[in-house]
Amino acid sequence: MQRKCHACGATFTVQGDCQTKCELCTAGVSREGRMVYGYVPPKEEKPKEKSEKKCRKTAEVLKTCEICGLVFKPSSPAQKTCSYPCRLERVKRMRDKGVERQSNVHEETCVICGKQFMTKRYNQIVCSEECLKEKTRRQRREYKKRCRERAKAVS
Repeated sequence: MQRKCHACGATFTVQGDCQTKCELCTAGVSREGRMVYGYVPPKEEKPKEKSEKKCRKTAEVLKTCEICGLVFKPSSPAQKTCSYPCRLERVKRMRDKGVERQSNVHEETCVICGKQFMTKRYNQIVCSEECLKEKTRRQRREYKKRCRERAKAVS
């Protein structure tokens, strides 16, 4: 049985009941400049980026991979490469250039005991397990106090 490929429009012989793409598109090989999951535009053309309409989440934005030049739809705004191998290559190039990840180690003051301590986490505000337990106790007391005041105001 003959069908038309959903990806490239070519006619192909069906090998399975639910097959919708030809063998070349299934394997990821381009046909007439089109691919299933990526598109490599001609050199003179730029990829068309769709403008944001109602919501940032629904707008389709296309990016070009920094390594291979493939146009892809990023899964996050910070994504720079189209695939895992390209990501590894980018990390390797950055390492070769001498660009290292910034260390997030910084000094903080404990909100319970006032002691200075070093942390890697941006939101750590206590220095030890004991101070964490004390902070939790204080928060519980404050919560119960607010609940009692609310109950008095209602009745």
